[in-house]
Amino acid sequence: MRLARLRHLTGGGAFHAMSRFADSKAVFDVENASCPNANYFLKLMRKLEAFHGMKIITYTLMSTHFHLLVCEPAHSSKKISDAELVAKIRALNGSTAAAELAWQLKHLRVELKSPAAAEELKMRYLKRMGNISNFIQDLKGRFAQWYNRRKGRYGVLWADRFKSVLVEGGTATWTMAAYIDLNCVRAGLADDPKDYRWCGYGEATAGGSQLARTGLMEVFAERGELSWKQFARDYRKLLFTEGEQKPVALNSNKRPRRGIAAARVQEVLDGNGELTLGELVRCRVRYFADGLALGSAEFIEKIFDGNRGHFGEKRKDGARRLRGGDYEGLRTLRDLRKSPLG
Repeated sequence: MRLARLRHLTGGGAFHAMSRFADSKAVFDVENASCPNANYFLKLMRKLEAFHGMKIITYTLMSTHFHLLVCEPAHSSKKISDAELVAKIRALNGSTAAAELAWQLKHLRVELKSPAAAEELKMRYLKRMGNISNFIQDLKGRFAQWYNRRKGRYGVLWADRFKSVLVEGGTATWTMAAYIDLNCVRAGLADDPKDYRWCGYGEATAGGSQLARTGLMEVFAERGELSWKQFARDYRKLLFTEGEQKPVALNSNKRPRRGIAAARVQEVLDGNGELTLGELVRCRVRYFADGLALGSAEFIEKIFDGNRGHFGEKRKDGARRLRGGDYEGLRTLRDLRKSPLG
């Protein structure tokens, strides 16, 4: 017997949503960093996130299923302007669909002088927004249509309806987020979730996505406003602590569960969660592309002195520290104002 989908009593709140492909079909080639199916799924996921007014905290794609930790808005959006709705449709369905909706709304309001009919048309869209069930239904349905067209196939792609777990804030939220981001470690696909292309932590850290970072920082929302640098240190320590491989008793028949080696966990804790230089070079670090010059402080000062005319009179020296991690004494000529990662 199926239970009705549980709801947060105060509205909104977080859910862990999970769904599998029918017959455990491996649709996502997660060992391929450019898997078209996984790329399209994430692109669609972000479009629907914006349309439905959801906030994705983190996610993981595995070959046969996905995990999402997603927040519903506390209050569904029932009052938005025509222009705002048209913009949402443009982002989701393209310019043609947006132009058609804009024409319909204007036709109802101006030519037919029927604002009530225009509001009724808008409500057809608005009633679907801000609801986890509608969001996942659209995500799975649209992906299935795209995949079936691409493969020239028919029939069911997903196995049954999605599962969902209500998640309280605080400890429950960060525990669930860590569980989701560590799926790749437990499956033996990565030793460090930062290096896994298909999870929220990897997108936020190695990918440098600001959208992914904003969502992931909801993990510690109860702590108040944190900088990404502070959050990244704390969450990385949490991930490695939670992901440590647990020893199995000698007389136990249980297989050891994959995890992060104790020595590696201690290394991360000793480093206060900071990424090392070796780890940073595997990320998208803006200094490496936008820093103008990279090297020791002495080297940067020589470059600065030799190109003094390119800088303003108020600039007194050249070497700038690199933010975001341990760069082992490297300096850059350009002080990036935005986040250096991504």
